[in-house]
Amino acid sequence: MSAAPRVATGADRVRVLLVDDHAVVRVGFRSLLAQQSWCGDIDEAANGELGYQRFRDMAPDVVVMDLTMPRMSGLTAIQRIMAVAPGARILAVSVHDETVFVMQALKAGAAGYVSKGSAPEELVDAVRAVSRGQSYISAGIAQRIAITSLRGAEDPFAQLSPREFEIVTLAARGADPRDIAQRLSINYKTVVNYLTQAKRKLMVANATEMTRLAIRHGIVEVGPVED
Repeated sequence: MSAAPRVATGADRVRVLLVDDHAVVRVGFRSLLAQQSWCGDIDEAANGELGYQRFRDMAPDVVVMDLTMPRMSGLTAIQRIMAVAPGARILAVSVHDETVFVMQALKAGAAGYVSKGSAPEELVDAVRAVSRGQSYISAGIAQRIAITSLRGAEDPFAQLSPREFEIVTLAARGADPRDIAQRLSINYKTVVNYLTQAKRKLMVANATEMTRLAIRHGIVEVGPVED
């Protein structure tokens, strides 16, 4: 006679922190995870800065981190969390499924990446896998990465550091260096230096060429700067 399945107790259930600037997304993720017997306390934060603070207070087992948020992006939040807790388990989620976003998230320290367009079951599987110390990338994205690698195609944005990538993305969306400095809480000259380094790596002469390159590679779409 087989033994009954072990039920997770409060002490060993996975504590999750959801970081996303859209309340409806957090509600959906919370509802989905709350149905899992292995999931314990679930906390929320509406941006990367609050997410970083809640991580310091809560010390969750898994952080589900959106990449595109106001005040502090997911990439920056991931890097800050990893700086104070190198063993943190972070699952990046995003509307972007371009391989460069995946690579930048992993470079920043994320253990996994799931597209917001994925099936709900995949998010559950990803959180569970990351909580167990495993890595997880959405099947469709993983296949795209493999195909890109086989073809030998290189994305010029993949060579940027996470911080350079973040600043270039904001600049390509129309933000000027002072706006970027204020948004990321860094010095104006630091932003200018990062942009100069990024342009050199991308081999573009000015902001216009950089923006065109970003649009061509699907890094940004034509539209207003996100609030």
